[in-house]
Amino acid sequence: MTELTLGRPNLVFGLVGAAGTDLGAIKSQLKAQLASFEYKFVEIKLSQQIAGFCKIDTKKLPEDGRITALMDGGDKIRALAKNGDGVSYLAIAAIRTLRSTLETKAAQSPAGLAFVIDSLKNPEEIKTLRRVYGDNFYVISVYSKEPDREARLANKVATSCQSTVRQDHKDRAQNVIQQDLKRGNSGLTQNVENTFPKADFFVSVGEGSSDQIKRFIELIFGEPFITPTLPEYAMSLARTAALRSCDLSRQVGAAIVNDDGAILSTGCNDVPYPGGGMFFEGRQGNDNRDHVIKSDPNFSEISDVFSEIVEAFRGAQLFDDDVEKLDDTEIVRRLLHGEWREHMVDASAESDRVRARRSCRNARPE
Repeated sequence: MTELTLGRPNLVFGLVGAAGTDLGAIKSQLKAQLASFEYKFVEIKLSQQIAGFCKIDTKKLPEDGRITALMDGGDKIRALAKNGDGVSYLAIAAIRTLRSTLETKAAQSPAGLAFVIDSLKNPEEIKTLRRVYGDNFYVISVYSKEPDREARLANKVATSCQSTVRQDHKDRAQNVIQQDLKRGNSGLTQNVENTFPKADFFVSVGEGSSDQIKRFIELIFGEPFITPTLPEYAMSLARTAALRSCDLSRQVGAAIVNDDGAILSTGCNDVPYPGGGMFFEGRQGNDNRDHVIKSDPNFSEISDVFSEIVEAFRGAQLFDDDVEKLDDTEIVRRLLHGEWREHMVDASAESDRVRARRSCRNARPE
């Protein structure tokens, strides 16, 4: 249900940034641009809300300990709510309290209120805030390179330990970054990796961010003379192309344009039409798309791979007695659809991250 207010509508912005990202400059730019449209910037620090709710005293903790304690607190709140959106209710409660106070004080002022939430860490938080605030809610994901984030965090860890930066501080910073990225597959933990792509707008820290923020705010307020950039235009073409796909696993679109914006080609992942081209609604011919033949070749291939792995594990006698008594089909079913599925979510992505971390460690000078 969307909240309604008298006068100028309140706006709500949710920021998403990986651990170590400097959100300060982005918030300052947001504040300045919102002021030009007579909106008052009101910050909601979720870390403070979590600390207050969970009664976490972070004053004497080193920086990495402080962040980890707040991560633990956020995960406890999600577990209590039995949903990944648990922390979002702290933001909603804070906005409701502040709005009541600020609207009373500003009764004679034409200024609107813009609440900026720093920061969201689970995709379910975005879903809930969209349901509550509707079209008045916007998500901004802020990108910063990992080496920059690690250096910034390591410096904070060292400062909190009253020390100069050492390798130990860099390792501790990297540990925070990895925990922040994704703490588990239950859906009830911090998960910036899957939250970041849900944004309405993406901005990079550094030079040019001010212009990007200015453009975004002007678009929100209906500036009529802002047209899409070439990448935005090409992405809209790719999204349109994806709508042509009926692949049962996922729909992917692509567009190739040249530097002048001319469309060279578009495509998507689906069954090709005999003789060339793609199937369209109403086009004659044998339609062998997934939803017609009621089969997903991609999923069948995955099932076959899992069956081979299960067979190899059984042959090596790696199963305990409870698993050994199940047939291969049942084990595969539980892994892909049942109670063991959470162990397989993003398994390949996790292995890539492990390999990347090993490569980084091996590349570090002694």
